[in-house]
Formats: sequence, C-alpha cells, structure tokens
Amino acid sequence: MPISKPSLDGRTFDELLTDSRARIPRLAPPWTDHNASDPGITLVELLSWLVEQDLFRLDRLPEAEIRAFLRLVRSEPRPATVAWTVVTFGWSGAAPAPMLPTGLQLGPDPGHATFETTRAVVLSPASLVQVLQLGPDPEPGDALYLGFDQPLGPPGTRVRLAVLGPDPAADAATWAAVIAEWAAATRDDLRCCPAGAGRGPSLRDHQDVSLVWEHHRADGSWATLPRVQDSTRALTLSGWVTFRVPADHAPGGPGPHHYIRARLDRGRYGTPPAPRTVLLNAVPAAHAVRVDPPEDGGLSEGHAHERFDLGQVPIVAGSVSVTFTHPVVGVGSWREVHDWLDSGPHDADALVEPAVGRVTFGNGLRGRVPRAGARLSVGYQVGSGPGGNVPAGSLTSVPLTPRNVALIPGPAAQLADLRVQHVLGGFGGRVAESVDDATARVIDRIQAADKAVTLADFERLALTTPAAGVARARAVAAYDDLLPCVPAAGLVTVVVVPDATGPTPTPTAGVLGSVLRYLERRRLVTTQVKVMAACYDEISVSGTLVATEDADAGVLVEAAELAVDAYLHPLHGGRDGRGYPIGRPVYLVDVMTLLTSLPEVSAVTDFGLAFAGDEPGCANLPLCPQCLPAPGKHQFTVAAGRAVRVPDRRTADVCR
Repeated sequence: MPISKPSLDGRTFDELLTDSRARIPRLAPPWTDHNASDPGITLVELLSWLVEQDLFRLDRLPEAEIRAFLRLVRSEPRPATVAWTVVTFGWSGAAPAPMLPTGLQLGPDPGHATFETTRAVVLSPASLVQVLQLGPDPEPGDALYLGFDQPLGPPGTRVRLAVLGPDPAADAATWAAVIAEWAAATRDDLRCCPAGAGRGPSLRDHQDVSLVWEHHRADGSWATLPRVQDSTRALTLSGWVTFRVPADHAPGGPGPHHYIRARLDRGRYGTPPAPRTVLLNAVPAAHAVRVDPPEDGGLSEGHAHERFDLGQVPIVAGSVSVTFTHPVVGVGSWREVHDWLDSGPHDADALVEPAVGRVTFGNGLRGRVPRAGARLSVGYQVGSGPGGNVPAGSLTSVPLTPRNVALIPGPAAQLADLRVQHVLGGFGGRVAESVDDATARVIDRIQAADKAVTLADFERLALTTPAAGVARARAVAAYDDLLPCVPAAGLVTVVVVPDATGPTPTPTAGVLGSVLRYLERRRLVTTQVKVMAACYDEISVSGTLVATEDADAGVLVEAAELAVDAYLHPLHGGRDGRGYPIGRPVYLVDVMTLLTSLPEVSAVTDFGLAFAGDEPGCANLPLCPQCLPAPGKHQFTVAAGRAVRVPDRRTADVCR
C-alpha cells in the first residue's frame, strides 16, 4: 500500500489573514481599526500572501532531490536517444574502391554532415541482381537464394549484407527485449548454478529452425560460407549477415549468377519470414557526428562554477571528452556527468547540458575547480533527438569534412566517387526525458507487475515473451490436460495461440519452450507452469436460411459460411473481433443471431451444431479449457419466403 505524502502546512491566504486579525487585539490592544482600508491591514495581507508562497514551496521537493530519489531506484531521466539508419555505398571511380573505415560522415548535401557510420566496410564490386525467397511454407532443404552479377571480391574479403524486414524499427525493439531477457537469464544461471551456466539457447539462435549459409562451387555442389555471422535469427528479424569471400565461389545454381543461399537445415517456421530488402555494401549509421578536431574552449579563470558554451548543439549524451592542458601541471582528463550527486571536492567532473551545449565545472565542494590558465579542449558528438528520424533518401553525399578527408586520404575527388544510397529512414531518435516523465515511468513500472502471481499475470507475460509471436493466451488454474478430471493443485496451464496464418494456428515446440522459460523465471516458488498449444474441435453448422424476396441463394450461402468461419476464427473471431475465447462453448443462440443478422435473411430453421462426424443437434457444444473451435463443413440451404411478421402482443389475435 503506497504511503501518502503528508502536507506540511496547508493553510491558505484567507486562513492566514483571519488568524492574523484574530491575534491583533491580544498583541496590539490600541489597534482597533481592522478594516481593509487600514494601512496596517494592508501589511498583514502582504505578509499573509508571502507566507502562503513559502508554505507552497515548503511542500515541494527540489529537482535535485527528486533526481536523487530516482537514482536510488535506478531510473534516472533518460537523455535524448540517437536515431539509426542504414546506407549502402557504391563506387564510380576508375581506381579500386577504398576500404571505408568506421566514422565516415554523411549528409544531405556536400557541405553538411548529420550522420556517421558505425561499421567499416570493404566495397564489393558486385551487385545483387536476383533474390529467390524461401516461399510461403518452407521445409528443410528450401533456401533463400541471392544472385550476384560477378564475384564478390578477392578471396578472404569481408562482405556485409543487411537483411531488412517489413518493420526494422519494431525488429530493433524486439532485439532489445531478446538481449535483455537473455542477459537476465544468464545472470540467474550464474547465481544458481555457475557450472551449468551458458547451456541455454544461444542469443542469436532461432527457437525452432536452423539456417546454413552456403555458396555455389564450380562442380555444382554447395559449401558452407567461411566465418559467417548471422544476427537475423534465421531471417525472422532485421539484422546483419557477414562472411568472408570463398576462394571457390563460382556461377551456377538456380541461374547464371554467382549465388549464395540460406538453406533451411532443420525445423519449421511458425510464421514464414519474408525479408523486404537485402542490401550489399550496407553499414549502419547514427545521428551522431564527431566534432573533429576537438573544440578549443579557451583558458580557465580558476573560479567556481566556471561555464563554457560549445559551438554546436545538441550534444550526444555520453560523447563528451574534456581535457585541460596546463603549462605546469600538464594534461588532465575530466569526466562527463549530468548532475553533482556523486561528485566530491577532488573529483574531476564536468557537468554537461546536452540541449544547450554547456559545460560547467565544480565549485570545490561538488567537483574540482580547474586551475587558472589551463586550456580547455572538448571533443564531442553532435546529434540525437527526433531530428535524426529523417525519411529515406535524405542522406545523399559524403561531405568534404576534415574527418572524412582524414579517413580517406588521397585526392578529394575520391569522396565524390562514393555513391550513397539511403534506403531506410532514421528511427529511434527521442527527446530527453524530463524529471516528471521519469517519475511517471517509475510509477508505471511499479504498478506493472512483472511476476506471475494471478492468472491474468500469466496471460499477460505469455503475450510479452520476446520474439515468440504469441497472439493469445489463456491461463487455467489446477488443470492438467493429461488428467482433466482430477484437480492439479499448484499447476497453472497456459494455452497459447501464435500469430500465424490459417484457420488453426498452432505454436511450434520452440515457441512453447520460449514461453515456458520466460514464465519459469517469473512464477512463484510454489507454482508449477505448463505451456501447451490450443487444440481445435471442428464445428459444423447446418440450417435453412429463409431468404427475403429476390435473394441470390448461392451468394447467401457463401455469405453465411464466411460469417460463421469469421466468428469462429481463433485470432479475429468472437463478438469483439479479437479471437474466439479459448475454452468457451459454442452457443446455439450466438450462431443463430449471427446468421439472422445477415442481409436478406429473415429467419433460420432446421438449425443445428455438430462436432466433426456427429449429427447436427439443437444443443450448445462444450469445449475443453484448452480448445478452440475450428470451422468445419457447413450445410446451408435457402428457402424462399416472406419476412417473418413480429406479432403485436397488444392485440387479441397474437396467435394468428
């Protein structure tokens, strides 16, 4: 139960003024005029107003104290985040393409740099000319083929491919959740069983399938690509594939090009992957441009809270490096901080305000005071924030900045020979979090339970299992499908339905294992968890549709079948369109109401429901707690007739 914050003094202006007037006869008996026209009462009113303001401030915490409390719960305000994107390079020069190192600056025009690459790349002379997808339902042996118009480069050259899915921003969030869960599970393993730590699933492995990357050889066979690193989780998430150019790579395979392939070695996909784009010579780029050379801030005057304003904003939090060069003491490095809470009198700390580009030094109590005459040098990166969420095609050139010229030595024309293709819009850039927003985030985190205690907790956590693709979940207490008639004390069975196509989406064994591992780390010690796939009972509907005049019988039967199938769908059915409830019986009245609501249907007769192989009956169909209905073969006939007259029970001839 939360503790309410006490009000130290809640008196208002009127209460303070009334209390002050009541004290006048006792403190100053000769003072008898207590009207508002008296100058003394005016002073009392002024004093009451000032006291009210002091009481208002007394009940509030200063921002520094709130930040200290947030630090205690490890939820300090987050700085502005850096946006990311993906670019590809081409080379139009006559000389061999140079190796592009990390930190190459890019911009929308030759005179302006806004992004910087974060990986090196060796440009391949080849072009990707053909992509053959895995297909809608790949089986072991099927493959994704990538055909190139010429060899990828000299043997041993490192090649980098970017594989982008339909939503790379969502994939990045999924990857972050997968990494966080993997790191937490690894820490738990080290605490519980150090000898057995690391035996769980690998971070980059898909829970169900395994891919093998291969290249085509001259003898018509396929061999494994050397030194492959695949961060796409078997092509299900946007990521990177890197490898070394094999010496025996030769044209041939499904066509005349130089092919590599990602072959499905084992397992089956729950939801088949569909990469949107595969890019050669691609590198990630961040909205964080290094100021090179470092900025000269001038000489220190040696006084407390000395401030220096930098020339460019906004500054990327965590990128600032501060050095002071003194003619006697020499060179000293200072640490970037965002508050003085941990700074002592001898700590070389520099308070950085990224939004305004200001660096402030200590006062001798919180942070050291720089020596007089020391020259300040500040290296930092410019960027971060929503300004980096630029649309695709915004980055078109490699500007002639001092950093680019230093990274690619030689004639300046070499930079002009680089072609930049910006294929993915920037994403992930956000403004800095305020103290109020950080406080609200802490409150939300406290209220959002991350432990499985109630059945609703099990269901919610199952839906949030990273990269599992769970669309629906139902938790059933004291139920075991192996002994359905015997209460299973202490057992919670979680039934899951994946986000997959088809009338009966069924999770794979890997998905069930992922959900189970996720829940095992969050359950109570006294609770056992079982995760299983939903079973499906085929349901058939029969009846005669009494149609209105001029109704097309074929169209009406098709509409009725589609309506029933949609209502029984496990993901999009039910009354609310969010999926038929797991374990809920199929009620006769619900299906009949659905059919009578169709246009041109005035009534339904000879109506019945049946499981597969049974005769239709006029009873509800019960389902097991872990089961869902699956559409069967319906039997509808159409009978012509006039609309059913609704009797008026206020008259005497209601039965005619």
